[in-house]
Amino acid sequence: MTLPIKFKRGKENDLPSSAPAGEPLFTTDTHKLFIGTGTGIASAGADPALKDRIDSIEKQRSTITYTHHEDFSNRSRIDFDKTTAAVRTNAVRVAKTASFQESFENTNNYDSINSTNILFDTSNQKASIAPGNSEGILYTKPIPVKSSDTVTINANTVLPSTMAFSHSERLTNDDTRSYFQPIAFTDRTNRTWHVAFLKTEGVYYRVENPDGSLAFEKISPTPFSSNFDPASSYGSYVPDVSFVVDYNNRVWLGVPTSRENYYRHLYLGCINSDGSFHKDWVLHHSVNGGEVFYKSTSLCVDKNNHIWFGWTYGYYGLYIAKFDSEMNTLIPAFLLPGTNANGHLISLNLFYDSDQEVIVTIHRSQYSNGVFITKISLAGSPLQSPKLLTIQRFNDSLATYFDPDTRRIIIAAVQSASPSSIYVCTIDPLSGTLLQTKALPRTADRIHSLVKDGNTYRFTYDTQLTGKICSLSVNVDTLEIADDETLVTNFNGSLSYVYKDSNQKIRCVYASTAYSKNLTMMRSDFVSTSSSFTMEISPDHGAQWFPAPNGQEIKFSSPTDTINLRMKLVTPTVTMTPEITRFSLTIGGESGNLTQEFVSNRLPAVSPILNAVLTAEEDQKHGTISWFITNDGGFNWIPATLSNQVTFPNPINSDLRVKAVIHSPDGVFDSPVIQSFTVLSSNLVTDFTAKTATNLTVTMSADQTLTAPDTFTKITFNTPSHDELQEFDENQNRFIAKTPGDYLIVGSARIKSPTTSPNGLHLDVRINGQLHKVLNSIVSYSNHAWCLNGSSIVRLQPGDYVELFGYSFSANSVIEALPAYTYFQIKQLW
Repeated sequence: MTLPIKFKRGKENDLPSSAPAGEPLFTTDTHKLFIGTGTGIASAGADPALKDRIDSIEKQRSTITYTHHEDFSNRSRIDFDKTTAAVRTNAVRVAKTASFQESFENTNNYDSINSTNILFDTSNQKASIAPGNSEGILYTKPIPVKSSDTVTINANTVLPSTMAFSHSERLTNDDTRSYFQPIAFTDRTNRTWHVAFLKTEGVYYRVENPDGSLAFEKISPTPFSSNFDPASSYGSYVPDVSFVVDYNNRVWLGVPTSRENYYRHLYLGCINSDGSFHKDWVLHHSVNGGEVFYKSTSLCVDKNNHIWFGWTYGYYGLYIAKFDSEMNTLIPAFLLPGTNANGHLISLNLFYDSDQEVIVTIHRSQYSNGVFITKISLAGSPLQSPKLLTIQRFNDSLATYFDPDTRRIIIAAVQSASPSSIYVCTIDPLSGTLLQTKALPRTADRIHSLVKDGNTYRFTYDTQLTGKICSLSVNVDTLEIADDETLVTNFNGSLSYVYKDSNQKIRCVYASTAYSKNLTMMRSDFVSTSSSFTMEISPDHGAQWFPAPNGQEIKFSSPTDTINLRMKLVTPTVTMTPEITRFSLTIGGESGNLTQEFVSNRLPAVSPILNAVLTAEEDQKHGTISWFITNDGGFNWIPATLSNQVTFPNPINSDLRVKAVIHSPDGVFDSPVIQSFTVLSSNLVTDFTAKTATNLTVTMSADQTLTAPDTFTKITFNTPSHDELQEFDENQNRFIAKTPGDYLIVGSARIKSPTTSPNGLHLDVRINGQLHKVLNSIVSYSNHAWCLNGSSIVRLQPGDYVELFGYSFSANSVIEALPAYTYFQIKQLW
């Protein structure tokens, strides 16, 4: 894609006295252009055509954003190696340094006589439940606390969850069609797409909003509908479909078709976010031959919004092509050197590694004992010959995933041997080396998909002998089984796909013959039961035990010289165990002249990251909290003012982290505290078809009672379902315009059955706090529910805000939070 042209912009009165030579400066009030000379600036004249061009470019920019909220409940987001502040329950504050630390290097501090069912692993520095038990209790020996009456315990734990599929539902209710190759994924507006292929009609799309409502459902014809047939008379062949969502929120699909009339075809399609085709299907390649076919395809998007399309071409090797966002060919299809020397290629995955700014390929050939890794520059030049990572000989079923948090590639595969056990491994794409391998004592015939879920990698697989589709998860760090085999369905009609929906909920789509002889598209949800860890503390050698919540300050009635701890581990299944990896004890309260830091691990963000806005819920309590942010993993920390945008000097990086320096001066009893922070990361892309106008829909999350009669009360709309420009303030329940124009305002409110008669309501629109229009008004003498609605057109300027108010004629009128009846909509007309 073409990057946006950037000018320095501002009012003419604010022009600097000089600028670097050649730097353009544009005045937004007088529409003049100046050019920096190095020692000054020179006017280029007020050109109306230039103004129109600049305005056009501005309108064609679109912003990709991601918001991450951190309340410290997920301790995996905290860099404990660099954090010196105390991380408490939903809070970070300064505290005295720990007087006792335990990292399980030995068992010197534990009461082995009273402890039960505890396994100490000093080589890996952890304690867990002994195998075969669902509960373990660990007692410590007395710990000295120097005549203290106040202590705080911080424990680091790993609490795995056991999961099971539940709530299976049909996504397609017709029994006349078969839905092949079901896949599911989320787009960049956080909607969930469900895609399947029909034998003769085309492609089926079902797209759901984050609230679960249906955005659209349709079947789009394709030029390959007639020869997409896994049960073709020319041989059984299941096409390996690939997809990627680009920065313009378009969905790209790569589809190899079945064999028909001795030909196989390779198609590429690009679908807009509304389901229409941005570019129709393109017959990208066609081949005549029996065993020469496209077995696997893969798609990825790089930092420039360029699409990389790869496919395996029988024993002829691996081919790569590159396209811009308009599907124009930037690099024609080329053979990746060295990929045509090891027999049929039967598996392929492409990844964009933002750290190296390269395309990484993982592929397998028919006769290799492992996988090959290759790197390609963004200019299309191979950076190395295919490197064989010797693992095992696998069958043609691989699930591959690139973990952006650990910067590792994870593979789950089926060993080509008897029994056909499952094999998992991790690869470092930077060095191209094999990091870990693990053979799992489970058998399978095909691996379908793999996704990260907290501290585990989860994948689905099938066993054709039993006709079952199952799920399994392994620990991120050890690759040991974290959640044992979970049955998805007994009806193994087609491939399954495990994924995270727009609410980060683990789900699985699959095709099933449970309802008819044809394949129905099904969806199942995962439910989780977590293991647990609790602590108790005794100041009197075990005579009394008091709860000791992790991270909370505990105060005794009188000072003590020693304390004992009792830690309880519980697991819902003996196939997994919670772990304690370290804990520390801090003596005394939180006062004194202290300066400590909180540092986060890598946070979810857009990739790459140009801008970030940091906000926080904090209380400085007469101390200070200074914030810093980075997009390069902490190599360069940039000071951040809360609510102000930070623009990173190197916008190609994608490792977002946050740091807070907390200072508590002498004489202050309580330290500054951070309850939570939110970071909005964003990047700019050029989208010449992007819609930049407001399109807002907001509903209520709960009923609202209007308790005061004859009083205007703001209606608490707080749940936006459409807000592309982020113009709705959920805390203030108001829309704030970003661009000038004419806007259509629509409001509706449903009133529950009144308990008094007569009763009534005005529904009003207010602009900047002042009454604009009464949308509707009613007086009712019945006890039936009724609905008010209306619309109005208003001209708004940037910063103007719009709110809906209700004026109740009687006390206790209740506005009902039903999205179909109570809503607030705004559409920019021009």
